Amino acid sequence: MMLDKILEQTNQLSQKELRRLNKYINSKLHPAVVYKQKPSKCGCKKCKEEGIGHGMYWYAYFTYEGKTRCIYVGKQKREINPIEELNKVRTDKMKCNLCLKEKKLQRKSHVIPEFMHKSLFDEHHKLYKMDIHNPSKHNRPSSGEYDQYILCKDCDRTIIDKNYESYAANIFNQETNVLIENKKTKDKLPLTYLSNIDYKRFKLFLLSILWRASISKREMFKEVNLGPYEETLREMILSGNPQEPNDFPSMIIAMRGEADWTKEFITQFKKTKTQKIATYSVIIEGFLIIYYIGKNLEGPPSIQNYVINKSNEMIIPHIPKGKEEFFVRKYLGY
Repeated sequence: MMLDKILEQTNQLSQKELRRLNKYINSKLHPAVVYKQKPSKCGCKKCKEEGIGHGMYWYAYFTYEGKTRCIYVGKQKREINPIEELNKVRTDKMKCNLCLKEKKLQRKSHVIPEFMHKSLFDEHHKLYKMDIHNPSKHNRPSSGEYDQYILCKDCDRTIIDKNYESYAANIFNQETNVLIENKKTKDKLPLTYLSNIDYKRFKLFLLSILWRASISKREMFKEVNLGPYEETLREMILSGNPQEPNDFPSMIIAMRGEADWTKEFITQFKKTKTQKIATYSVIIEGFLIIYYIGKNLEGPPSIQNYVINKSNEMIIPHIPKGKEEFFVRKYLGY
């Protein structure tokens, strides 16, 4: 028999060759796998303080080389080859979309930072997501919006998180020295004036969301395609160069007021044109963020008046009280 011949030939192998053969055989023999669901935990405040975690995800447990291993499977259960998956985790290096270096990439990188919609989560850490093309259609994605294997650890946690997101989180939580003053125009339209806000860090924070949406393949961001500007934004974010205020400016409109329901959903990104300037917009927790695409833009007054400037100032207009529902319906095309 062929097997007998193979066994006989193994007697002629050295210890090094036997170890190599053993490794090969083990790669062909799938160890018994037990699939379990458990919540995923990250470094967010909710996980640190309450230890609850996000959603329920499938993991594969198996014993290999005398050790119990655990491999992430995903939100949906699927049969895996544990050895192939383990080798992939150990050795696979892919190009990071930001630094463009061959590195091991993060299994999960948020596209929209979780702190921006933390109050949208229910007790199961789920949130409402609304389809802009069919507003009656919504679902509850777990743990916000993230994508897999798009950024390396250094780019995700140091360049984007430490340099930009952490700073923006402190502003949203009013934990910085940014001065916030609410005023009204002559027409009694409410405005929020921000001063002492870091032009570079806050502008690049906003642009980093748009850039990540462009490189993501998730359904949430299917409308976003920056084309050649994707590379321009990548270089700006990586180098920490925000360029001029009228280069890729973005503005924020507050819809919150007393209409609490405006804080209960998040929309997909929407692509439109304003005075022949391409724009992308998204509603997150009662704020409408509008991105104007291009360099050295001269367009509507909002580009000049309501975007962050090099004097470290920014004005956020509010939708007048009682007009929130009309505004949202018009935005969604009701």
